[in-house]
Amino acid sequence: MDDRDVYRRVSALLDDYLKPLGMLQPRGPLRALGELTRGIVFTASVQLSHAARLMVHQPGPLQNTVERLSEHLADRHWNHREWAASVLRLAVEPLEDDDLIPIDATELAKPYARRLQYQCTVRDASRVGDPMLQGYWCFAAYHWQPDRSCLAPLMLRPYSQNQPGFMSENALFARWFWTLREATAGRGIGLLDRGGDRPEILADLLRVQPRWIVRLREDRGLVGPDGSIRPAGVWAGVPNRNPSAIGVP
Repeated sequence: MDDRDVYRRVSALLDDYLKPLGMLQPRGPLRALGELTRGIVFTASVQLSHAARLMVHQPGPLQNTVERLSEHLADRHWNHREWAASVLRLAVEPLEDDDLIPIDATELAKPYARRLQYQCTVRDASRVGDPMLQGYWCFAAYHWQPDRSCLAPLMLRPYSQNQPGFMSENALFARWFWTLREATAGRGIGLLDRGGDRPEILADLLRVQPRWIVRLREDRGLVGPDGSIRPAGVWAGVPNRNPSAIGVP
């Protein structure tokens, strides 16, 4: 199989993905998103000028293509929420009742960006020493299929303390828990690491997700069957304990 055959086969698979999302339109922002998605896949880069090289090869047309795509992406009159909801609905279709949904906060570091809106300071865990850089925090949710050893992205929502209307990280997580609940109809098991065990997060998670697994800090206070509040590490050492009788304050 030569490169042209690979390109045709991958293009056909991409068309199958893009068509139900309306991204094969002849014009408009959805066409721009379809072109950008195709460019990201074939160039392995999310940088706009790199992804656009799939469509053109000369400097002049490349600049025009980048400007055209940029205008669509920055169009304030286009509400992308309906399209984003369609992407999420398509992504959760394979989700089974017992599949895991890992949920975590991550970061999108943009150390060289100067004009991106509402950037904040984030800790870049991908670099040596975890330096503090400009960028965005992100709420991330994935679909883990154990039988296929496959981790597929479901949601990636960037946020910044500097964005208009920002109240708290907890408030944003509560909103996105509900977004995820609407899309999955309660299927799957939520999976959160330490930090997701803080009471504000757990309370919102309990309202929307029937099943979940959370890694607790040893000093996280939990209420026992006698009404006393003790650290999770203490309750873990109690012999013959009834896990269902231990809850959050």
